[in-house]
Amino acid sequence: MGRAENIEYVEISYGGTDDAAASFWFERNDHLVLPATHDDPAHRHNFQEIIFVLNGRGRHTIDGQPADLAPYSVSLIAKGQVHRVEYSDGLAIYLVRFTDDFLPAELVSPTWDYHGMLFNHVGLNQTLPLQPTDAEDVIRCLDLMEHEYALGPVFQRYTTLRHLLAVLVIRLGRVVENTLCPSGAGHAAITVYQAFMPLLEQHFADRHDVQYYADALRMSPANLSRQLQALLGKTTKQLIDERIVLEARRLLQYTPQSIGEIAYALGYTDQFHLSKTFKRIVGVAPQEYREQRQKST
Repeated sequence: MGRAENIEYVEISYGGTDDAAASFWFERNDHLVLPATHDDPAHRHNFQEIIFVLNGRGRHTIDGQPADLAPYSVSLIAKGQVHRVEYSDGLAIYLVRFTDDFLPAELVSPTWDYHGMLFNHVGLNQTLPLQPTDAEDVIRCLDLMEHEYALGPVFQRYTTLRHLLAVLVIRLGRVVENTLCPSGAGHAAITVYQAFMPLLEQHFADRHDVQYYADALRMSPANLSRQLQALLGKTTKQLIDERIVLEARRLLQYTPQSIGEIAYALGYTDQFHLSKTFKRIVGVAPQEYREQRQKST
């Protein structure tokens, strides 16, 4: 059996050596010319990425979940997510990349975290179509960002670009609220979700117990699960387990680590408990999953 392929990890290094340029990068490409079908290798990076499609079609696979790219669709890729793009000639896109520290601090506050809503690893879909009116608002913001970005080095436009990015994140956050959240889910459930997801991302590998997250959010475990289930149709425990299994799938497919090593990295004392959770969610044991993925590549 062959070794699992090591995933490519892309470090952000665009635009220069100053801190601002290393934290933000913008591109508009009106006509990507590629072979009839271009298959971008699976990779991940240490920054957030927004891809907005103006024209053309393709497919974007994020953590194994494929979605169609079409005009007025947007993909939201969190740092660390494994993704790849397949597309044909003529794809026109805006591409925005930024690190966490480039966003104004108020956008990542526990009570108003659109950033955490958009860029997470489980929960909501991460490639979504926009309605024409929403797309027009997003394009206006991107056009302003493009104009500002072209005027000079990022450090000279730092404040303006940060706040234009904030507007973009808020606008997309409202789209998520209005189009992906069930109509019966109220503001309380959205607020809980915004606070829970960054906490889960920080602690999924070392805290598997619902009580920890409930205590951190000053809620009862039952109320936390009730709010998340109203929004996502999943309990707190389901979301914790899905995030653990997602990371296990990445490590099984893209690294040569043993199942025991993966279990230890994800907070288990032995591989049996990881294997049990993994098989319940994926349908096959970790070793079988690894062998299947190796055969398909």
